[in-house]
Amino acid sequence: MSKHPRTKRRMSLGHIVTIIVLVVLAVLVFLLQLQRNELATELPEQHHGERWSLSGTRSGQASVYFNESSGITRDKIREFDYKMNQGITRAGFQGSEALPEDDNTVWGSCYSAAGMLTVANGRRSVSTLAYGVGGDFFQFHPMELAGGYLFDGTAVMKDYVVLDENLAWQLFGSNDISGKTVEINGIPHLITGVVRVGTNRFYKAAGMNKTVIFTSFETLATYGTIDNTAITSAAASSKDASTDASSSKSKDSDSGNEVVGVASDVAEGVGGITCYEVVMPSPVDGYVPSFVIETLGFDVENVEVMDNSSRFGNRHLLSVLGHYSTRSMQFKAVVYPYWENAARAVEDISALILVLQMICILIIVILLLIVIVQGYRHKKWTIESAWQGFKDWQYDVSANMKNQHEKWKYF
Repeated sequence: MSKHPRTKRRMSLGHIVTIIVLVVLAVLVFLLQLQRNELATELPEQHHGERWSLSGTRSGQASVYFNESSGITRDKIREFDYKMNQGITRAGFQGSEALPEDDNTVWGSCYSAAGMLTVANGRRSVSTLAYGVGGDFFQFHPMELAGGYLFDGTAVMKDYVVLDENLAWQLFGSNDISGKTVEINGIPHLITGVVRVGTNRFYKAAGMNKTVIFTSFETLATYGTIDNTAITSAAASSKDASTDASSSKSKDSDSGNEVVGVASDVAEGVGGITCYEVVMPSPVDGYVPSFVIETLGFDVENVEVMDNSSRFGNRHLLSVLGHYSTRSMQFKAVVYPYWENAARAVEDISALILVLQMICILIIVILLLIVIVQGYRHKKWTIESAWQGFKDWQYDVSANMKNQHEKWKYF
């Protein structure tokens, strides 16, 4: 029987170019995905659900944004926490004996508001943007520390503050100031740490290129001005005062003695909280925001509820693209804090990157279809012969394994 030698076929230039284009496009899709991941990683506030999931339970995170005039007080937050705890218990995620402050709780929350405070050190005072926070705020917002530590928003004492580097340098000429004090309306407040909140370019664009201080909500409500428009206001720029910080203390009109605020002066019943954040078990994507809306009875026409856990996924970004032309239109009287504005900017950029990825993938699919169609049209085989070839290969593999078994079974 004569053997027919195989004819060697060289790839055409078109085939070589097609392979190169396919490889380049595949690499580009991969690099674009890395860029998307990097952008999302720069926003740690959006990933508390992932951090919470490390304990073993799949968790998600949602943020609720209110209008400042909604009058959300600390009592209202306590009511939210109570309802959430009851709902989470009824859903079977935790035992009925668990409370939000217990170590065995499966969920957490925090709240915040923005405004203005005047902070003093000796003869120097600075009017600065301030965030009044409570609950597990610094767990949701793990900022980069330049020194010291982040205070616990659930602590009984409400006289702790955290400064950003700009404010620290303006007041002390250093960021090594943990343990020192500043005066707010003449009341000493302990500096627990200094943070670098302005290093991210999106944070800077969202208003964090100015000085900022983080205090308890009680301090902001008592000694400052709750005004969320301060986030974007030029009034947040710092200024030096030539008078002594003691000028912020008032005089008793009758006795002439100085009247200094004490712990009991902390404002009660003051509203203005504009952000409430929750982390909790999430058996499926999108579960947490739906649970929060249903449990707390929010009217979504007046309240903005964001699903932080999936906002950079393909499905949500496709939704962003679907509303891209109207996305910048604001129909709710809500002022977003810097972390939400930064996240929305990253959403926009990530959505455009997704478009580039989709274009690359579409080109890859089209090229592969062309190659398959051309290969089929010029094929020298049939489906029957291909099937028979597969069966022959399967038989050869089985026979070879049997021979090897017979060969080695006595050893």
